[in-house]
Amino acid sequence: MHDTLVQDESRGLRRSSEALVQDLHDLTEAMSEEILRSLKIASTISIPESLEDLFRALDFSTKFGEYDIPLILRGDGIQSRHLPFILNYIATKSKQHHIWGYEEPENSLELSRAFEMKNDFEETFSKENQIFLTTHSPAFYDIAGPNSAKWYIESRTEDGRQASRVQAISSVASVDKTMGLLSVITPRMREVYDEYSSLKETVTEMQTRLAAAECSVAYVEGPTDVAILTHAKAALGFDDLQVRFESSGGAGNLTQFLKATHRVKSDQRPLLGIFDADARGRKEFDSFRNYHRLAQTGFRTLDRNRKVYVGALRPPAHLQEAEAAFTGIGMPLPLPIEFMFSRLIIEEAVEAGVLELQPRMARIASEELPLEVNVDTVIAGRIDDRFTYLAKAVSDGSKTAFATWVVQRNAETFEPFRQLLEEITTAIAN
Repeated sequence: MHDTLVQDESRGLRRSSEALVQDLHDLTEAMSEEILRSLKIASTISIPESLEDLFRALDFSTKFGEYDIPLILRGDGIQSRHLPFILNYIATKSKQHHIWGYEEPENSLELSRAFEMKNDFEETFSKENQIFLTTHSPAFYDIAGPNSAKWYIESRTEDGRQASRVQAISSVASVDKTMGLLSVITPRMREVYDEYSSLKETVTEMQTRLAAAECSVAYVEGPTDVAILTHAKAALGFDDLQVRFESSGGAGNLTQFLKATHRVKSDQRPLLGIFDADARGRKEFDSFRNYHRLAQTGFRTLDRNRKVYVGALRPPAHLQEAEAAFTGIGMPLPLPIEFMFSRLIIEEAVEAGVLELQPRMARIASEELPLEVNVDTVIAGRIDDRFTYLAKAVSDGSKTAFATWVVQRNAETFEPFRQLLEEITTAIAN
C-alpha cells in the first residue's frame, strides 16, 4: 500500500511527511539545543526516507459495538474478507496490470459470507484484475458470465506418473456430484443463501422506512393487518395514538427485523412488533419468551432503553369461551387477524363471498396408519358448534378482499381491537 500511495500521490505524501518532521522539530527543539550544547553534535528528529517501516506499524481498526478492535485481533473470517479489498485498492491506484492467485477464498468464511465474497469477485475485483482462484465451494464454482471460465482439475496416475487432468466445467451439477457429499447439501446451500439474501433486503428496506418515520411504528405481518389495524385505530377514536402500522412481509421477516433492530436502533421513537396468533405467529413470538413482560400489557420488552417491544394478538372477550373449549381438547386457539372479529361478521363475510374458509387437513402421526384427516371431523362433537369455524383456515387469496370489505363496516365491528390499541398506548408511553 505504501508503494502504491507514493506512486499515486508522491508529492502529497511527501508534503505530509515534511509537515510531520517540522512538528517533531518544534516539539523537540529544546532537547536538540541541549544535545548541541553538551555534545557539540547537531541532532534532530527525522523519519526514514521510505515510510515503509511506518506503514508496517499501521493497522486497520474495526468497530465492534462501541469498541475499536485492531483487525489483527479479529477472527480469520473477518481478516480474510478485508484482504481482497486491500489488494483491489492497490490495483486500482497502480499504473501496472495486476494478476491475482487466490487460494480457496472461502476458507474461514461461513456460507453467507462466501457467497457475498463471490459477488465481490464477480462485480468488483475482476474489473481491474486478472484473477485465478482455486476453490471447493459451490459459492465460487457457481461464478458465471462472459468474463469467467471454470475448470475441474483432478490428480491422476497415468503411465506410472502423477498428472493433473483438466476439464472445462459445463454443468455445476456435475461438479456437485463429483464433490461427494456436496451433491446432497449444495442445492440446499444455494436455496438458503437466496432466502438469506431476500430476507436481508427486506430488513434493510424496513430499517429505511423506520428511519424515515416521524412517529412510533408497529410492524405487523402483512398489508391486510396494516389496513385493518389502521382503520381500527381511527374507528375506535385513538386519534392521539401516535403510531403507524407497517407490513414486515411475513412472520419470519418480522422476527429477524426485531432481532437485528433492537441491537442497533438509536432513536427514541418506540418500535413494536405484533404477530398474529396463528401457528406461525405463535412460534415466532415464542422465540422471545425469555424477555420480560411489559406491565399491564401482553408485550415483551426487547430493549427498554431503545424502546423495542414485541407482542401478539390475544383473544378478545367474545372468544374467551372458545379459547377455553380449544384448550380443553389440548389445542391452542388459532387466531389470525381475521378471526379477531365476531362470529357474525365472519359469517356475513363468508356469505358475501369476500372470505373463504378452507378445511384444515392434518396427518395422524402413526407408523402403521399415517392418515390425513379433516380437523373438522376430529373436533366435531368435542367443542360447541359455534366455534367450529375457528378450526378452519383462512384462504390467503381472500385476505385482501376481506380487509377491503371489513373496513367499510361500522365502528362497533372493530371493538375486538380496543384492548390491543390500549396496550400499544401503554407501551409507547412507557
